[in-house]
Amino acid sequence: MTEWGFTNSDKNCPPKDDTRAKVVFVMMQAFKTLADEGKLANITYFSWDDPSYGIYRCGALTDAGKLALSPP
Repeated sequence: MTEWGFTNSDKNCPPKDDTRAKVVFVMMQAFKTLADEGKLANITYFSWDDPSYGIYRCGALTDAGKLALSPP
């Protein structure tokens, strides 16, 4: 089990989240490989109080958040 997350310091609404969404996609693929190998049983995207890690911004789930909360 692991917690993970990536920052996005963009404060605009809607947030520019393309780069972080790409990184989250790659990470989810790595987690899937580890899970398929029996090396990972659980992941938790931890959205710290620091808004730069937030996956819900400007009244909606970010693109990175949608990927992080979807099955790999």
